[in-house]
Amino acid sequence: MRITVTKKLIINFFVLSLLPLLAIDTIFYAKAREALIGRTFEQLTFVRVEKTARVTAFMDQRIHDLINISENKGSVNQLNSLYDPPESELAKSPETFLFTDFLTTYLRAADCYSSILFYLPDKESFSILIDSAHPTGYPQVWLQKQFDRITSSTQYFIQEYSASNADSAIQVLLIKGVYRAEEKIGLVMLTVPINNFSRIMFEDNPLNGLGKTGESYIVGSDFLMRSTSRFAQDAVMQIQVKTTGVMLALEDSAGSGMYKDYRGMQVLGSYGRINLSGLNWAILAEIDANEAMVPIFVLRNSIIYLSIIIAMLLLGIVIFNATWIMLPIKKLKAATDVISKGKYGDKIQLKQQDEIGDLVEAFNLMSQTLQEQSERLEHEKIMRTTSMIDAQEAERQHLSRELHDGLGQLVLAIRMKLNQLTEDNTEKNNRLIAETRDLIRVTVSEIRNISNNLMPSVLHEFGLVAALGKLAREITANGQMVVDFQSNFQEKEFIINRIQIYLYRIVQEALNNVIKHADAGKVVIRLNKSSDGLMLKIQDNGKGFQIEKKSYFSGNGITNMKERANLLGGRFQLNSKVKQGTEIIVEIPN
Repeated sequence: MRITVTKKLIINFFVLSLLPLLAIDTIFYAKAREALIGRTFEQLTFVRVEKTARVTAFMDQRIHDLINISENKGSVNQLNSLYDPPESELAKSPETFLFTDFLTTYLRAADCYSSILFYLPDKESFSILIDSAHPTGYPQVWLQKQFDRITSSTQYFIQEYSASNADSAIQVLLIKGVYRAEEKIGLVMLTVPINNFSRIMFEDNPLNGLGKTGESYIVGSDFLMRSTSRFAQDAVMQIQVKTTGVMLALEDSAGSGMYKDYRGMQVLGSYGRINLSGLNWAILAEIDANEAMVPIFVLRNSIIYLSIIIAMLLLGIVIFNATWIMLPIKKLKAATDVISKGKYGDKIQLKQQDEIGDLVEAFNLMSQTLQEQSERLEHEKIMRTTSMIDAQEAERQHLSRELHDGLGQLVLAIRMKLNQLTEDNTEKNNRLIAETRDLIRVTVSEIRNISNNLMPSVLHEFGLVAALGKLAREITANGQMVVDFQSNFQEKEFIINRIQIYLYRIVQEALNNVIKHADAGKVVIRLNKSSDGLMLKIQDNGKGFQIEKKSYFSGNGITNMKERANLLGGRFQLNSKVKQGTEIIVEIPN
């Protein structure tokens, strides 16, 4: 498929214009995306840290309550009442009832406890139920084990406990020993339902920085949720979250990244571990990548639309520039078409100071040169035609003179001799017949000379070398000048007939010019062959001439010699200087 230069320029310029635009758009999009993701990670980290602080503060308050209760005198009395039967005076004392009422009121006001339990070794435990929705019941063996773990009055424990087979009934227990005069007499245990942490973690407010798909939640070391999910009901202890963020957080690593959440959705998340003794919990704040990337998608679309508009503008500019650049080239093409039809000399008017201007100037010079060469070739053609016609006329005149002055006179003389024959005078007739025979012999010789001048028989019979040798000997014998001919060809070595005739005519024409114009005493002719072809060299010691004078080339046969050499596919070279003779070299390739 042919593609014009204009289209190539448009394509190349357009592509080159688009590359920086695409590079800028790509870099800008990448930087904006990086900034948005970084800002989202910062926001998620802020939410995670804030939620972690709230969980920690919540548990600190529960620990504070636990310490205050364990160190209160009422707790000691409560445990002492377990030593006696329930109907004992201590259990029925107003002070014990007041403490129990106060404790119940306080814990209910906190709105985060389900019960408080007092345990005395080897005795029945005493518990106060705060929230009937979370019944309590702990094995005696398990309680005794917790009691045995306590080694100091300041020591407390936090741990998870499931009171039944229902995983949703999991609770967080805070346990501390109760001492009387440095003596460990029992323990107090606060029960915190797990749903308290869901209240801290779950927020359905689009203004909280988590959008429509963002959430924060807690995951335990068993990879089960400890707080609810905005995407699933009853998620606590039901949904397993074994994601990259959870595993890194449980390894005590904090950070942020992009990974798939428990739904299999790609999310941006911030993860970390909640530093609470006894609880190995991971806390995460996440938002769907699709929602987080909405602004960057909007920006991407805006960049695409803007890039398309800019690309269209660039395309228009490129088309205009390409057309403007190609205009002088199209003019050159049109002018070249004119030249191809043989009309030379047309010039393109263009004032442009650049390479195109130089090209137009070179074209104008070429057009002018072609016109001059065409005129010169036409002149040479006329000269060759004139020279050929003149040569033919001269040959005809020469032949006419030969026939009229020589052959014609001889025939006339023969006729006259024959007319003088008589019947009576036999002696006279015999003499006339003898004279007629002599005239006929001379006539035959004259005809042979004319034929040889037209086409030497020796050229056909013995070849070019023999013919040139004979021609050289005849001219030397006539005493006009000395002609020295030598050749490395064998005398009868085969040379193409056309080459023989043309080279013979060139030598004949050159010798004729030397005789007429050169005033030379000697001519050297060399005909040699080589691996490249054959070379004919004719050199005289005459007066020479100035080659620059073109008038010399008219009427002296040089044009004919050059034309014959060209017809053979050869090269014709003429060298001459005044008083230094003339040299003609003809080279014919194989």
